[in-house]
Amino acid sequence: MSNGQVKAERHDGVAWVTIDNPPVNATSAPVRQGLMDAVAEVASWPVRVAILRCAGRTFVAGGDISEFDAPPVPPDLPDIVRRIEDCPVPWIAALQGSVFGGGLEIALGCAWRVALPTTRFALPEVNLGIVPGAGGTQRLPRLVGPELALEMATTGRPVSAKTFHAAGGLDAVLPDLDETTLAAFADGLGERPAPVRDRAVAMPRAAWWRREKDRVEGAAAGAVAPMENLGLIARAAEVPFDTGQSEERARHLALRTSEQSRALCHIFFAERRAARAPNGAGGKPPRLSNIFLPGTNPLAERLASDISAAGLQARRAPVSDVSPDLVLVSGPGDRRLSDRADIPVVKAQDIGPDTVPAGGEGDVVIGLAPSCAGSLAEIVAHPKAPAASVAAALQLAKRLDCVPAFTTPKRAYLSGRLLRAMERHAGNLVTGQDRLAAAWRAFGGASFALPQVAPAPSGTEPTANGSGTEDSAALNRLLAILINEGALALEEGCVADPASIDVVAVTACGFPRWRGGPMHYADTVGIGQVSEWMEDVMREWPGSWQPSELLRRNPT
Repeated sequence: MSNGQVKAERHDGVAWVTIDNPPVNATSAPVRQGLMDAVAEVASWPVRVAILRCAGRTFVAGGDISEFDAPPVPPDLPDIVRRIEDCPVPWIAALQGSVFGGGLEIALGCAWRVALPTTRFALPEVNLGIVPGAGGTQRLPRLVGPELALEMATTGRPVSAKTFHAAGGLDAVLPDLDETTLAAFADGLGERPAPVRDRAVAMPRAAWWRREKDRVEGAAAGAVAPMENLGLIARAAEVPFDTGQSEERARHLALRTSEQSRALCHIFFAERRAARAPNGAGGKPPRLSNIFLPGTNPLAERLASDISAAGLQARRAPVSDVSPDLVLVSGPGDRRLSDRADIPVVKAQDIGPDTVPAGGEGDVVIGLAPSCAGSLAEIVAHPKAPAASVAAALQLAKRLDCVPAFTTPKRAYLSGRLLRAMERHAGNLVTGQDRLAAAWRAFGGASFALPQVAPAPSGTEPTANGSGTEDSAALNRLLAILINEGALALEEGCVADPASIDVVAVTACGFPRWRGGPMHYADTVGIGQVSEWMEDVMREWPGSWQPSELLRRNPT
């Protein structure tokens, strides 16, 4: 049988079920229906085992996020996973690539799991402000223990096949997933194991749970989903599986329509838009393995270390018989090979509050924060820049684990400009800088974005946007200034859309991700309200700030 996205066939006593829904085999409604039909088909066949695999380079990498704003379309994934688990024919999950979210939940319903060494496993739903919806928080602790399950569910960070295997999540790590290799694994299987849902959870001591609760709550900084996931992992050790799964499903559906989930989904899509090269420049991702870094400045030294840590080769001197994939120029020193037309060239800079992109006509410049991993890479590409250099800059940012964003600043980098506006506001305060910093933290903001001050005494953190208190008024002014600066940058043509400003502010300025960025937040509270806050700023510091057209057009 086949519905175009799921195909089931059999030969030599083995059923082969293949999901083919490029690019990441997401569990869209047609995939779910195809899987449900395949389970029924396999149950009627005289086969000893069914092997579930995916076409392409990855197993199911999650759900279809485009379905979030719509009512659930049957069949629901929890029902499919239960059907696989209860099928009279036991199933093997053949895993590769990114086994994320719903893909991991499907694998947990199979009797056995095998994977390639490079496979990664994650429950990333927390990053979208939700909890898993098909038993992930209930089956995973029963399979790998609550310690690893809690880490995966509350952070969303992937773990390696080695880590997952060591915790009991895999039955084997295989060199390949060829049919002969999988059939040989199936031939060597013993008795069918108990379903994961029927296994007990090894309950850690109460002191461990208390420590983990404090740790997760502190790291969440106001985000709801990490604590929701923690609570459900704990419930797996307290209640029967069916009760826990019912509770999980209810929270999943409720959180999908929450304000925080909407904000996090906004940033999820905004990051993808911000990484699109202007005017379609860039094209196919280039091969990057050998990078030449001329010069001996501190940035070149740091980049060489970061590039090597990313598994790429950083060459400090040219090799006569080897052409690099990229020349990364970080200073005015040695520029050998930078004039080779056949080799992409990218200029790199550290971003400071007043740093101006160093490139000229035809250049591509990548601005980096002092620590690359997890931070912003602001890419400035001149309209006449070679497409190969644009593509190389984008690929380099991704390999360095940065969040790439294309901007066209007219003066300083956008990230530096936003940080400077925040610092100016804090510096304008004669007193109360510590209270503003505390209010920013209570709002969910990262402390690095404001001048370093002593934390407020325990129990005195103010409530953001409170009822006219001095602290919330100062915070509202800060938010108005940040939104106003973003609007000015948009009006000057520094970015393609407001969502790109949100990406920069969340990644480089410590704006809480779960609030969606300053421009999304302005839409949430209302532009009229932000205009009122900005008017307050103008009254307090006349002539110090230039109001944007956006806020001038929307007076209260």
